[in-house]
Amino acid sequence: MENFTERRATYRRTDDVYQKAIEDIRDYAIFLTDPDGNITNWNLGAQHILGFSQEEIIGKNLSKFFIPEDRAKGAPQQELETAATHGRAEDERWHMRREVRVSG
Repeated sequence: MENFTERRATYRRTDDVYQKAIEDIRDYAIFLTDPDGNITNWNLGAQHILGFSQEEIIGKNLSKFFIPEDRAKGAPQQELETAATHGRAEDERWHMRREVRVSG
């Protein structure tokens, strides 16, 4: 039987592998928010799809990604309520992307 220290080390290794896998997914935008909707974690898929680097977006509110019509309908708050009730929120809608300017 494993002792507590060995179980804890195994858990940490498993958690590290899981975190690394989520962070490296590029086909899906996966991010975490606090209860107020401020972004606390941001994967490469979110960066690729929405155009913001982790450094630019951590601490910003998720409503930033919703188009004006969806913000007016209260969609960001509905997503937070869904996440609070079900542990996550998924959507397929139009989102605002960071404008990327190319100089040249």
